[in-house]
Amino acid sequence: MAVTALDGQQYPWLEAQLQATLHMIPAHTWYALPSGALTFLNERCADYLGLPKNHPLRLGIDIGANWDSHVALLHPNDHEEARRIWSTCLSTGSAAEVSFRVRNAEGGYRWFLSRAESLRTSDGTLLYWIGVNLEIEERKQAEFHLAEGERLAHMGSWVLDPAGFFPYWSHELFHIYGLDPAKEGPSLEEYLAIVHPQDREFMRSLINRMFAEASGCDVTKRIVRPDGEVRYVRCVGVPIVENEVLKRIVGTAIDVTEHELLTQELRLREAYLANAQRLSHTGSFGWNVSTDEHFWSEETFRIFEFDPSTKVSLQMILERIHPEDMPSMKMAIGAATKGEGIDLEFRLLMSDGRIKYLHIVGEAERRETGSVEVIGAVMDVTARKLTEVELRRSKAHLADAQRLSRVGSVGMEGSTKRIFWSEESARIYGYPPGTEPTPDLILQRVHPDDVGLLRNVLDRAAQGGSDFDYEHRLLMPDGSIKHIHNLSHCFRDDAGNEGISRNVKLRKKPSGEAKRIWPRRKGSVIPAASDGRYPAGSSSGPTRLSESFKVTRGRNRGWKLSSREFIRKTANACSSKSTKRRIAAKVLILSIACKCPTVPSSMCA
Repeated sequence: MAVTALDGQQYPWLEAQLQATLHMIPAHTWYALPSGALTFLNERCADYLGLPKNHPLRLGIDIGANWDSHVALLHPNDHEEARRIWSTCLSTGSAAEVSFRVRNAEGGYRWFLSRAESLRTSDGTLLYWIGVNLEIEERKQAEFHLAEGERLAHMGSWVLDPAGFFPYWSHELFHIYGLDPAKEGPSLEEYLAIVHPQDREFMRSLINRMFAEASGCDVTKRIVRPDGEVRYVRCVGVPIVENEVLKRIVGTAIDVTEHELLTQELRLREAYLANAQRLSHTGSFGWNVSTDEHFWSEETFRIFEFDPSTKVSLQMILERIHPEDMPSMKMAIGAATKGEGIDLEFRLLMSDGRIKYLHIVGEAERRETGSVEVIGAVMDVTARKLTEVELRRSKAHLADAQRLSRVGSVGMEGSTKRIFWSEESARIYGYPPGTEPTPDLILQRVHPDDVGLLRNVLDRAAQGGSDFDYEHRLLMPDGSIKHIHNLSHCFRDDAGNEGISRNVKLRKKPSGEAKRIWPRRKGSVIPAASDGRYPAGSSSGPTRLSESFKVTRGRNRGWKLSSREFIRKTANACSSKSTKRRIAAKVLILSIACKCPTVPSSMCA
C-alpha cells in the first residue's frame, strides 16, 4: 500500500519495513499518520483488543479516521486527559507520554504507559507517529495499594534534591499539607513557609545539615495548613549517595496529630496523677508474682525511699519490713500468690531507725498465661498513725485527770439527740464504763426532788442555743447521795450542727473554804434554794469563762493571773493535801485542753 506523506510522496517500502519492525517488538506498538489518525496496530496489540484478522488496523489501511479515533478504545475516565495530551503532541510536534486504561477483548481494562515519538525525513518532514504501549497494570495496582495505604495511615512520601526542590510528592502528602495535588511539589522555601513559625528555623537548620553531612532525619514538627489548621507531622528521611555524592533524600511524612494530642493529654494526666499521689502520699504499683517484676510510680519509690532507677525485687522490699510485721506480710504475700487480694497495714524500718506506717491495698488478677499479677496502691499513713498515738495518749491523760478530779464529760448531738459520756461520767452515775447513756438511764439516778429540774434542762438542751450552770443530786442504788455540779455549753460545728457539751463534777456540799477557792461571779448560776436544790425552769444566764482565771477579792474588784500563778496562790491558800490534789487534777485538764505549762510535781505531793 502506498503511503502519502505531507509532501505528497509515497513510501511503500517504508510502510512494509515499519510494520515488520513493530511486529517484532514484544510490546503493544502502533503508528499513526501525521494528522494523528491511528493507522496500524501490531499483532500483539490487535489480539489484546480482539480485532478481526482482516481489520484495517491490522493491515495498516488508512480509512480516514479522526485524529482522536483511538480514544474510544480507552476507559471513559481517561478520555479527557488522553485527548488533551495527544492534541498537544500534534500541535507541537514533540514527543508525548501518558498513562491510560485500554479495554481488552473481554471488556476489561488494564493500565498502559504510552510513549509517542515522531518519525521524520532528513529534512524534518513528519512521516509517522510511532508509539509503544507498555502494560503497567501491576505497577498501577501497587501504586493504588500504596496510595490507599498512605491515605489510611495518613502518610505520604517525598523526594528532596540538593538543589532545594521536591521533584516528587505523593498524593497523600499534598492532602496532609492541604495543598492541591494537581500542582507540582513545592520548593524548599515554599515548604518552609508551611512549617509552623516556632519550628521553621529548626527545620531550616536541619535540612542544611542533611545536605552538608549527607545525613537523614527523624523529626516531628508542626505545620500550618492554608486553612489555618495546625497539624503535627513526623518526617523520616534517608540520604541516597552515589560515588560519595549526595543525589537526593528520600523519605516519608506521617500525620501524627491525633497521636501527638493524645500523648500530650496522657502526659498531662500522668502529671496530675503524680502530683495527686505526691500530695496524698499514695503510690501505685504492679507486681507480677510469677516473674517478680515490679512496676512502681514515682511516689511509691519515694515512700520506700528507693532510687527510681533501682530494679526492685521482693527481697529488697522484705528487708525494709519491720521485724514484728514480717509474719503478717508473709501471709499477705502467700495470699497474693494464690490470686487473692491484699489489704494490710505494716511498718517499714528505715536504715536510720525511722519507722514508717504503710497501708497497702491490691487486687490479684490471673492472666491467660496463668501468671498472677497484683495491681494496687500503697499509702504512707505515718502522719495519721502518729496522730492516733498522740490522740490516744491525750485521751488517756484526760481520762486520768477526770478520774483524779472526779470530773466527767457528757455531750449531746443536736441533730440526733444522741447522748455520749466519758468513763468517769459513767462511774459518777454508777454505771459500768462503756454503758450507752440515755435520758431515762440518767434520770433513773437523779434524786426524785431534782428530776423535774434535770428533765427541764435536758429538754432545753435538746432545743439548743442555751448554756447551763446548775447543781443537782444523784440517789444511788445503795441509798447514798451524790452532789453533782453541771456546766453545759451549746456549740455549733462547721457543718452547722448544734451540740451540747457538759462537765459533770462530783462535789461535796459547798463549804466556806471551797467557796473561797472556787468563787462565782454574781448572777452566774441558777439561784439555789436553802436545801441546795435549784428550781426547774430557771432562766438564769450561762457562766462565761475567761481566758485566764479570775479570783474575786472584795466587792467589784479582781485581777487576772496566769495558770502557774493561780496554781501556786491557790495551793498556798489551801491547808488540805486532798484539796491540793483536786486542784492539780482540775488544772491538769485545763492544761491539756489549752496546752498550758505542766502542773508542778509539788502540787501532787
